[in-house]
Amino acid sequence: MECNKDRLGQRQLSNRTAVIILVAVIVLILAAWGLAGADFSPLPSQIRAFFDNLLQFIKSSLVILIAITTTYIAYEQWRTNHLRLKHDRFESRFRRFEAIRKFLQHLIINEQVDEDTRIQFLADTSGSRFIFNAKVGQFLDDLHDKAVDVDFINTELKSCPEKEKASKLRQRTDLKKWFIAELRGLDGRFSRFF
Repeated sequence: MECNKDRLGQRQLSNRTAVIILVAVIVLILAAWGLAGADFSPLPSQIRAFFDNLLQFIKSSLVILIAITTTYIAYEQWRTNHLRLKHDRFESRFRRFEAIRKFLQHLIINEQVDEDTRIQFLADTSGSRFIFNAKVGQFLDDLHDKAVDVDFINTELKSCPEKEKASKLRQRTDLKKWFIAELRGLDGRFSRFF
């Protein structure tokens, strides 16, 4: 579906560019005809005056028209390159996005995370700060820190007195609520990058 949109956009780009170039060529031909001293004398005087005024207008605005056309073509090339760059980054971004989603799901379901899972998460999301932005990098740091907190709380639960368990369980429940909220908002957080 995404590829069809890209192809459609490229066709629209080439169609718009072709129309602009065609108009510019017609204007150039008319201007060249006027500059070459086309003879309008067989035409009635009002039509001749119209064509003389039209050619004067074309001669005076030709540079502006060329500048506008060139600027538009440059803008379309920039836009196409921007979309191509976004498309080229898609695979890498999506792979990291899926790693984040799986890590959150693991934390919600298991309420714990082992060392191997955390190391795999760090490996799968390395470089995210550069591929996404600094806010996403900070989010990943917070996510990892909270995963470590869950692991620490689980370790404390094994050896803490009975009266402290309720407090520790409440902390773990609060972290689980945070993970659930982040999982629900994950698409919104990353949608601008896709």
